[in-house]
Amino acid sequence: MKQSRPVIGITTDYKDKYYGIEKTYSAAIASRGGLPILIPSLNSNKRVLKELINTIDGVLIPG
Repeated sequence: MKQSRPVIGITTDYKDKYYGIEKTYSAAIASRGGLPILIPSLNSNKRVLKELINTIDGVLIPG
């Protein structure tokens, strides 16, 4: 049975109408076999954020 890759959420910065991170964070996760996903700031929709958090295996908070 094939084991799935761990899903790692990365918190993002908000600048100039866009969410983003430095690409080295997602590249490092992917190079180690993980599946990086970005976690945007969803202060107004906590239900969606909670659902997203429940789908990841770990979290990276840059900075």
